[in-house]
Amino acid sequence: MNIKKIIPDPSVSATIRLNYPLNLADRTAREVTMRRPSLGDLLDYEPKRTDDVEGEAVLIGILCGLRIEELRGLDSTDYERLQMQYLRFRAVPEQEADKSADNGALPANPVELEGNQGNDLA
Repeated sequence: MNIKKIIPDPSVSATIRLNYPLNLADRTAREVTMRRPSLGDLLDYEPKRTDDVEGEAVLIGILCGLRIEELRGLDSTDYERLQMQYLRFRAVPEQEADKSADNGALPANPVELEGNQGNDLA
């Protein structure tokens, strides 16, 4: 079993190149730009359960400017790349997690995934 920490992404947005272009009503998307989630996004759209695939897809769609109906045509491997970027936006850098623990705050756990999945989304 290979557990790999996700490297946090501090950027405001990220463009993910799709391996399989997504056919939309007005164009064919070969890449998708995802913005960082705000607290409002998390309060309004964050899935309530870990197995809430539809809730997660709605949130990822909001962050990418796509409707759930449009995301349904996305290849599953490309969707996994969007999931990875979302996790990179949400990950807490280790230094910040260590500082929180030193200050008596609850420790922030870095996001870890099972498997050999890279952080290279392009």
